[in-house]
Amino acid sequence: MYIVLESALGMICDAPEAYLGQPGFESLKRVPATWDETRVIVAVPGKYITIARRKGFDWYIGAITNSEGRNLTLI
Repeated sequence: MYIVLESALGMICDAPEAYLGQPGFESLKRVPATWDETRVIVAVPGKYITIARRKGFDWYIGAITNSEGRNLTLI
């Protein structure tokens, strides 16, 4: 969600200290706060979105869906 949503503030509901030692925290710390480029790969409003964002030379891919499970293939 940190990659898909424009602002991550709505997803943080604890103090940063609450995330220490939790799985995925190191990855979360590496997600940039600003982006150089954004591309929507595929999206259907109200159903799903897959988005790619670039910071420098690194690309990040994020996807979210509604309550329906989905498969995604990236080439």
